[in-house]
Amino acid sequence: ALLLAFVSLIDWLTSRLISEYHLALAFEAFAAIGMGFALDRLHGALESVTDRLFFRSRHIAEQQLERVARSLSFANRLPSIEEALVDEPARWLELASAAIFRHDAERQCFVRGRSLGWQPDDLKEFPDDAPVVRYMHADRAALTSRSAAWEIEGLPAGAAAPALYVPIFCRHTLYAVAVYGAHVNSTLPDPGEIALLAALAPEAGLAFNQLAYEELSKQLAEKV
Repeated sequence: ALLLAFVSLIDWLTSRLISEYHLALAFEAFAAIGMGFALDRLHGALESVTDRLFFRSRHIAEQQLERVARSLSFANRLPSIEEALVDEPARWLELASAAIFRHDAERQCFVRGRSLGWQPDDLKEFPDDAPVVRYMHADRAALTSRSAAWEIEGLPAGAAAPALYVPIFCRHTLYAVAVYGAHVNSTLPDPGEIALLAALAPEAGLAFNQLAYEELSKQLAEKV
């Protein structure tokens, strides 16, 4: 009888321990599942907030640059046009650099005008038959630094290095070239941003053409 009681006690203790162990495992499993759901919801919430912030800033940039493009038809001074092509894109797209080079027919080169992120000793001009110029004449489209594959001394370094060349035509003449760097965080402009920057060119070309017309009219009037 004593042996039977001892065996029964061992059996009861064993079953109790096993039961408590299973209960602990169950609690641990439920806790892990709950934590997984919580982390998943947190990840989704963070992703949603990030997307809203990114797309909101992108939407604002698109609206502002589209407005800048429309406003160029009302620019009647050279500094105003250059500011629209340099300062505004750098501001709204957070670019590390931007510069405008205008053609000088007498010197047969493109000369740097307004710029941001360029140092005084950086490239001030380049020949009007440089490879990047010929490519833009041929393609009549914006060129990334990779597709241009143009190497010349005096360009800014790092994020300010040219990432995009945008040709600005006045009728059939390449009148100016807008040069844009990467973002301040060193990421390159994406296709959507490239399209935004390229969309400034036709309006800028009309504005430059109007200035040239007014200057020519003024010169003719002085000769009369």
